[in-house]
Amino acid sequence: MGYPKPLQLVTLYRKQEGDRESLYRVRVQEVAKDRMVLDLPLAAKGVPVEIPAGEAVRIGYVIEHRAFYTFATVALETIEQEGIAQLVVACPMLEQIRKVQRRNFFRVSVLVDGVLRPTPGQAMPVKICDLSGGGFSFRAARAMFELGQAMNGVVQVPGSGEVHFEAVMRRVEVNHEAQVYLHGFEFKHLTEAGRNKIVKYCLDRQSKLRKFTP
Repeated sequence: MGYPKPLQLVTLYRKQEGDRESLYRVRVQEVAKDRMVLDLPLAAKGVPVEIPAGEAVRIGYVIEHRAFYTFATVALETIEQEGIAQLVVACPMLEQIRKVQRRNFFRVSVLVDGVLRPTPGQAMPVKICDLSGGGFSFRAARAMFELGQAMNGVVQVPGSGEVHFEAVMRRVEVNHEAQVYLHGFEFKHLTEAGRNKIVKYCLDRQSKLRKFTP
C-alpha cells in the first residue's frame, strides 16, 4: 500500500445529487506529508471545475497494475503554478487508504457483449467495459436505471460462452468531460461455474494487458 506517485493519473470522485458521483481523471503533481497537489479537474470542453475549500472528495488509483486503492479527503485550496491552476487536497495517513478489490474480483478493462433484462420480455444489449467475478460496468449517454434496481442478464465470456446472472446496480458515475454515465453492477446470483469462467477470463485478460504495459 502507498500513495500515488507524482505524474500518476488518478480518479477524483465528487459527490453529486443523490448517490451519484462525478469522476475526473487528473494527474498528481506533488505528494507531501500533509497535502497532495493535483491538476484542476476539467469538465466538458475543457472548462475548469472549481472545487471549494472544505468540500469532501474521493481519490482512487492503481498501484503496480494489481490493486485499486481509494481514500476520502478534503479540498484545501486552489493554487496557481506557472499560470496553471491546481487543486490541493489533504494527504491521508497510510492507514486511511483502503484497498477496494481482492485478486479474484479485480476488475479488468474489456469490451464484451452483454444483455440486460430490466423487465420480463425486455432485452437491452450493452457493451461491458470492465468485468470481474464480482460485477461489471458499462457506459451510456444517460442514466439508464435506478440505484438498487435488480435485473437478470447474460454476459458473453470470450472463449467460454454465455454466463447468466442476476445483478443489482450499485453506482452511477458521471464523467462530464466525456459526457458519459458509467453504470456499475454487482452480481447477486451467479453459479459458481459461471463465476469461475469470468474470473479465469479476467485473469487471462489481465495477464495479457500487463505484457503490453511498459
